[in-house]
Amino acid sequence: MKRLSLLLAVILVASCSPKVVTRLSTPLAPLNVVEQVRVTEDIPPPQDAQFLGTVEVSDSGFSTNCSYDEVVALAVAEVRKAGGNYLHIEAHRWPDWVSTCHWIAGSIFYVDHAPPAAHAPDALASDGEPQLRPMGQDDILPSTFVPPAIPEPEYKLGKWRFALDVAYSYRTAKIGDNPSGGELSDSEWKEFMRGLLGGVSYGASITGFFNTVYGLGAKFTGNSYSNRGLGVDTYYIAPELLMRIPNRDFKNMWIFSFSAGYVAYNESIKDGSTSERVESVGGIKSVVEVGYDFRIAQGVYLGLKLAASVGGVRLKDADGKNIMNSLQAIEIGGGIRF
Repeated sequence: MKRLSLLLAVILVASCSPKVVTRLSTPLAPLNVVEQVRVTEDIPPPQDAQFLGTVEVSDSGFSTNCSYDEVVALAVAEVRKAGGNYLHIEAHRWPDWVSTCHWIAGSIFYVDHAPPAAHAPDALASDGEPQLRPMGQDDILPSTFVPPAIPEPEYKLGKWRFALDVAYSYRTAKIGDNPSGGELSDSEWKEFMRGLLGGVSYGASITGFFNTVYGLGAKFTGNSYSNRGLGVDTYYIAPELLMRIPNRDFKNMWIFSFSAGYVAYNESIKDGSTSERVESVGGIKSVVEVGYDFRIAQGVYLGLKLAASVGGVRLKDADGKNIMNSLQAIEIGGGIRF
């Protein structure tokens, strides 16, 4: 049992670490612990540098320790194992909707001549901890030096998102059979129902993000339709899973969301300023939404959205029989986001 628990713990730790792949062509003896490793992105290695292989650090699927600092440190460790003293990072991909990790790939070299001493940073502070400072193009990383993070984007994404929306809603479900019991002809019934297809939608949502891309929150939406004194109002509340995909400078972003929850359906006869409720039932509804948020100020966005919903409630016809009333609809609108 202890061995099984130890094995599971090892698997769990390994799954949380980034994936490191090293391909060596001419490995050398591991680098001495006191020797330094130079890391560059923009400056190619000297022409007389000896190529040893390549290294790639990527998301293992469940990686958590994968900031730029951490993936560079893992790559430097592989460079040292291969006997290299020069890492040229040739590709770098930022976190996105596919992965929340930094991804880097580079080549490992050994440079025969020692780097100029003028470039060597103070590796340790007075307390013995790594001394972090901005990394220049020619910086050298001693074995005890932790690479600093790359510069943060000018615009940072918040941990919370609050949205207020107004939209035009159009019910796309097929008009059902006439349940009026002869009070209206079939053609009159269809004409009356066509007047209830278009309406107004309004709502609010709040989302908390547990990483750059994915968040979980709650959503409320109200819909209102009316025709010839009959008003139909629905109220929808549900948990919502949301995904945001920012552009390169983090100014604007795509939004995708899915929610499923409870919908309340009310029918009422409206006469001027008064109304009389004639039907009130509940049902299930789900919503898929795609949108785009434009940054207009720090932490403030103007958003556009297109949503599609499916669901339904059971109503009674003139004979008291249950009939399914579909709430299938599309919505086009927008609002403000914080």
